[in-house]
Amino acid sequence: MQLLLITGPAGVGKSTLCWELSVELAAAQIAHAVVETDELDRVFPRPTREELDRLWPGTVDISSINLAAIWSTYRALGHTRLIMSGVMQHLAFDRRWILAAIPDAEITSCGLA
Repeated sequence: MQLLLITGPAGVGKSTLCWELSVELAAAQIAHAVVETDELDRVFPRPTREELDRLWPGTVDISSINLAAIWSTYRALGHTRLIMSGVMQHLAFDRRWILAAIPDAEITSCGLA
């Protein structure tokens, strides 16, 4: 599956770029999904490590669990393209949790400044 990862600091235009890419892909009739990574862990109270381990043994990040759940639905609908955006200050770490959720992802990163 193809995953375009739009990264950069807060306020740089990541979400706007994702929305515009989505509009262009839809106009070209290209199936795709869009996920804003900020929404993957917007929960209070934050789950404990034990709670996460009960849901998905070995994970310490709710974002990975939620991305896996969302992508499984999109995949079942036949999607093979995903656009994601997020601050992602530590790209090597972020690639790991993304690949834990979507092991067959071919990630292309685009950093905005």
